[in-house]
Order: sequence, then C-alpha cells, then structure tokens
Amino acid sequence: MAKNDEVRQNLIPLSRQYMTLIDAQADIANIPVGAATYVRSADGSSLADEYINNAGTLTATGRRMPAQQEVEQAQSAAESAAASAASGLNVLFDPLCEVLLSNPTIGGKTHVPLGILTASLSTNSKLGFPAIVAGPSAGSVAARTAWLSDCAIIAGDVINVKVTSWYANVGGRVAFVFRNSSGTRLGTQQLQYATAAGVNRLSISLTVPSGAVRLDIRVENTANAGLVELAAAFVMTANAIANPSVPGRPVSPYPVPLSSNVVSTASIQKQAVTVDKAAFFVPGKNLFDKSAVTTGYYVNNSTGNLIANASYSASDYMPVIAGQNYTQSYSHQTAFYDANKVYISGVLALGIPTTPRTLTIPAGAVYVRMTVANTVLDTTQFEKGSESTPYQAYSLYLDPTLIDTSSFNVNSVPEYIEREYQLRVTRMKLSQLESGASAILTIGIFGDSWPTQPNRFSQPLAKALRAKYGAGPGVGWTSFGRHATSENIINGNVFSPSSSDVLKTLFTWTGNWLFSYSGTKNPTNSSPDTAVVTSSTPGDALKATVPGTSDGGWSSCRLGFVGTSDGVIRYNWDGGAWTTLNVQGSGLLFVDINPPATVNASNVINVEVVSGTVSLCGIKPIGTGSGVRVHKLGASGSSLASWLSMDATDFGKALAEMALDTVIILTGTNDQRITGGATAFEANLRAFIARIRATLPGADILFVMPCENERTDNPVTMASMAARARTVASDLNCAFINLQYIFGENPADYAYGSIHPWFASDGIHPDPATGGYLIKDAIYRSMTYR
Repeated sequence: MAKNDEVRQNLIPLSRQYMTLIDAQADIANIPVGAATYVRSADGSSLADEYINNAGTLTATGRRMPAQQEVEQAQSAAESAAASAASGLNVLFDPLCEVLLSNPTIGGKTHVPLGILTASLSTNSKLGFPAIVAGPSAGSVAARTAWLSDCAIIAGDVINVKVTSWYANVGGRVAFVFRNSSGTRLGTQQLQYATAAGVNRLSISLTVPSGAVRLDIRVENTANAGLVELAAAFVMTANAIANPSVPGRPVSPYPVPLSSNVVSTASIQKQAVTVDKAAFFVPGKNLFDKSAVTTGYYVNNSTGNLIANASYSASDYMPVIAGQNYTQSYSHQTAFYDANKVYISGVLALGIPTTPRTLTIPAGAVYVRMTVANTVLDTTQFEKGSESTPYQAYSLYLDPTLIDTSSFNVNSVPEYIEREYQLRVTRMKLSQLESGASAILTIGIFGDSWPTQPNRFSQPLAKALRAKYGAGPGVGWTSFGRHATSENIINGNVFSPSSSDVLKTLFTWTGNWLFSYSGTKNPTNSSPDTAVVTSSTPGDALKATVPGTSDGGWSSCRLGFVGTSDGVIRYNWDGGAWTTLNVQGSGLLFVDINPPATVNASNVINVEVVSGTVSLCGIKPIGTGSGVRVHKLGASGSSLASWLSMDATDFGKALAEMALDTVIILTGTNDQRITGGATAFEANLRAFIARIRATLPGADILFVMPCENERTDNPVTMASMAARARTVASDLNCAFINLQYIFGENPADYAYGSIHPWFASDGIHPDPATGGYLIKDAIYRSMTYR
C-alpha cells in the first residue's frame, strides 16, 4: 500500500491541473499531503504555478511551468548571448556571471553592487544561468558593474550595451549610470523600460564621459514590478577611439582561481606570462616603479583619491604588509588601502619632503600609494625597513631563495675575508722581514673598546707578529689619557696589562687634570687616540709606565701635545733629573724628548706642570731595528662619529707622525646605536677612510666588522651594517673581514655559557681568552697566510 501511495503522489501533478487555486483547494482530499499540483497562472506569465499540500493547505513553491512564449524568449536571449560572444565585439568580462558566482569580488573589485547573485539551478534563476536577483519589494535593484579599464574602454568611446532581464510583473526598467573613481554619478542616467513581464532584451548606445571609471547596469523594480533579475549584460564597442578591434571573448583581467589549481601547458600561449606576473620574480629593494605612475596627479592623504596637479605623479598601488616598517625617500602625501583598494588612512607630507621617513603600515592595509614630485621621479625609493638606503632603480629579479646553489661549487665556503690582496704594503714588508731584509712594518689599530683593551686581540696580534717578524722598532704609542668619566678605562699601550687595578698603579694623575676622550673635548680630543689630559695648575703631575726591553726595546722618544699659548712642563725618567720643556704652539704637535738613560723591562716617565695651561697626549717610544711596530689607537665607547669629531688637520698630523703602513679599523658595536643607523654608519665610515687616505694615500686599510652581539634592543642589525661596510670596502679598495663568519651564524651560538662561550658575560665584548684569539687569528692570517 505504501508503494501505491508513492506512485499516486507522483502521478497527481501529471493527471490533474486546476484552473484556479480555489478549485485546487476544494479538491484537497485528492491531493496527498506532501504532493505537488499545478494551477493555471492568473497573470499569464507562465503556463502553470506549482503548489504543495502542506498539512491540508496548498502552498506555492515558487516553481513554474513556463509558457511557450517565455521559453522562446529565453532561447532567444541565450542565442543572443552566444551571438554576442562570437561576434568579436563583447568586451565585458564574465557577462553571464559564471565566474562571479564563485568569485564575486574577483580582482579585488565590487562587481555586484546591488542584489544577490544566485546559482543557475536555484528558484530565482529563470533563464538557466546565474542571475542577480532583487525584490519583490518596490525600489529593489539588481545591478552589475562594468569596470571600463578592464574592458579596454576609455573616455570618448562609443559602446553598445545589451541587457537580458526578467520581471515578475510589468513596469520594470534598466538604468545605465556612469560613475567616477569616487563613485559619483556623471551626467544623467539613461533609462530603458521593459515592455512586458518576464524576459526582456534591452539595448542602448552610450558615449563614455570624461572621468568615468565604471558603468553600473541596474535592473530596477518600479511600481509593481515585483521580483527582478539581471540575467546577462554585454558591453560592446561600437566606435572605440583607442581600441578599433577587440577579442571576441577577452582574456580575464583578473586572476581566476582554478578548481584543480592546475592549468595545462598547452593552454598557455608563448610569452603569455610576463615577468611581473611570475611568482618566481621578486622586486629589488626599491618598490617604487616610476614607469607605473599616474602623471599629473597627487595622492590625497585624506581620501586616497587622485587630484590633478601637473607638478606631481601618483605611484601605483604598491603591496605592503600591515605592521611592517617601510621607508620612503620622498615624504609627500601618502595613502593606505585594503585588499579591495579601498582607502583606509593616510599621512600628510613632511615640511621638507626630501627628508626620508619611516612609515608603519596600519592594520588592514595591503597597498600604499604615494605622491612624488616629477623632479625626483628618477631618484625616489620606497623600501622595506626602517632606514633610507642608497638609491637602486626599480627592477625585478629571479628569487634567489628558489635557486639550488649546492651544485655551483661543492668546495665553496663563505669567505670571512675579501680583497686580502689589498694588503700589498703589508705583504711586501712582511716578506722582506721573513727573508731577513731590513724593514719596518708600522701598524695602527683604530676602533672602540674591542681593540682598546689590549688582551681582546690587539696585544696577541702584536706579540705574534713581532715574535715572527721582529720587535726592533719600539713598543708603539703610549697614551697619557684615560676615559673622561671612568678612572678604570686607561688607554696605555698595546703591551699594557688589561687589569684596571694594575693599570691604575702604572698610570696616575695627581691634581686637577681634565680628561678628553673619544668624542668628549675638555677642551680638545686632538690626539692619535683621542685621549688628552689638560691642567692649568702648577705642580699637577702624571706618571706613565712604558714597557721596554722585554717587548723588543726602544732607543728614542717623541712627545705628543696640543700647543697652548703659555704651557711649560718638566719631565724625568725613573725619578732622575728634571728636564723643562715648552709645550706651546697651535694644534697637535710632536717633539723629541730625551729617552731614559737605560731602557729597562719598564720605565716610568714623570711629568709636572710648571706654568700655564698644558694639554698632553702621550709618547711614541721608537727603535731603529727591523720588525713590526704596533700603535694601539682605540678609544673605549667611541664610534666613527667620535673620531670624526676630532679636528681633521690634527688627525692628519697624528697619522703623519705615526707613519702607518697598515691601518686596521674595528668598530661597529657603538655605531650600532647612533642616530641614523646603517646609513649614518656607512657615511661615517666613508668619511673616516677619506681622512686616512688624505694623509696616507699609500697605506693599506683593513676594515674588520664585528659579529652581532647579544643586546636585544639594537636599533639596527650588525648584518645590515656589515653589508654597508662591505660595499664601502669594495668601493674604497680596502680589505674586509666579517667576524660573523668566524664566530658563528647566531649570537646564541657563541654567547657566554653556550657550547662555544666566545663572548664575555656582558654580551657585548669578546672573551679575551677565547673570542679574542679568534679575532687575532683572522687578522693574522689575512696579513700573513692568504
């Protein structure tokens, strides 16, 4: 019986139709619950409407049995669509909304501004393919946006627009509205009225007005039109100014997702994929492409819109990452946009736009556009990071991370030293010494606390070189100075002990001395190592202990001082007879003084102020024998800016007095924290080397870059500074050592307490007993073995 009931339910709709709903309801006893039946359409828009027995009450399902006229109209509309697509004139992407159904915001744009896009098999799609539906309440609109640039249509073009629409009742219409980039309507909307209920095909010819970026095609419910649908829209060129011919079905202007994420090779035309569309190409550091600007406009930071101004150009939409820092070299009005290129926020121009600035990308931002003066288009840069680096033209590069370099050279390893061949004078003189010839190699080591504390590397390096090549030329510069505020930081010389407690017994100052050091001038830091002691009190005294015969011996001595108008001192060796000396003059000066009567393992020079103001630097004990002389010229806490603060003329005098063959510079730890970051570091390094070259054009220069330390608040990484230093060394013909390769890839690898405890517990300096010897070895090998 159950099976018979099922068959009966299925046969009822086919065997019985009713002229009116009243007739059908009266015969409800013969319509099983849950079964459907048909009733003649009251308005004639269809052959019959479907109803279902819902617990004894007939309820409309919304499905209909179309009339022959409607079938013919739908067939005609489909044939029209096919003809339009094949005619070579259709320029609108996805006119039947087949792609938009699953990708409604494809290309980051709004294509269906009003209404609901529904599938072809749903209740509200009457013509067998997707439709945009609205209603049935009065005033409802189903709309589709045609983006003109995607159709290769510009202002002045004449276009024909064909629309297939459907109306539940008579009285509907189609409105055609051009809008600008702000969404404002341009001119008067054009209207076409439906001639009947059901399917309508409407056509209109339009001229694209100036400033138009889109055309909204609106199927509107007016009066009693009820439910309305926009089924298809075709935009065709009639007399295009810029485009005399267009493809019949243009390639999508948007990246259409593939259901299988695969497209066959045969489906891709040759040269179809351009470099800028390939994921394996990445831009260089400059993200600003001057060839993609909109000339004659600037970006309004308050709205994100483009405003006409012949003096400026607006950049293209440049991809950015929210929360990241980016730096622009030209800092004018800038705006941020979301993934749909909808304005989020903006920033004003700086008072001086040529001043670089760093921007933090706001939440939700995916793109940025910025204003650029036409006069600086060729030098403008927009780059990731918090610093402005030297200009690099926009370009795309093959992503190096995708290249397997393992097969390039199986024996290759990162080079810790580059251009060691630049140590030409160094190699020549060491070769002379190694062969027994008479020669002196004079080395000067500049830098911060790393070389200043001698046991960190400068003393082991000096001892190793002198042990192999000879120690006859003397013990090198011995400073009279100390840190301006800390009595524990005493420069001494390359052979001084490292313990501050011991040093304080070997170097003493009695009285009212002022201390100049690094970049602190009391009143001057004009000295080979920036350390100057000054007093105007007669009787003020200082004592300095100088290494002697145990470190190679010396036979004569030079005193360095900054001349004053009235300064007079006296000095003696080892408590012997006093010798009075005039230390007057201008700027940094050097004068011969008597050496001790006998050079012992160590000798003590005592100096007293006799009258006037005196500013003393130190002494240069020298010998005449062959070998290596090392002047330790560092200053703890110094940066390159500290050295550049010294009077340039006096610095030149110091270099000339030292007569350096080889200049070793090790700095970076303090430069890491100065204002300007890596950019300032590079500029200062270039300036410092230029000063050296000005006085010593033939000297070798070796720049040693520190490895990263363990500070967690460094404003700039040592790696970014190393990249700058490497470039400077290459540009200025200097040898270059990167200690990162020597110590390890990460600070944790060589931190205090790690498996390789090569840093001291302060996390800033190398441990003299371990890391110090790594530095010594790297420099020693670069000078001797390679």
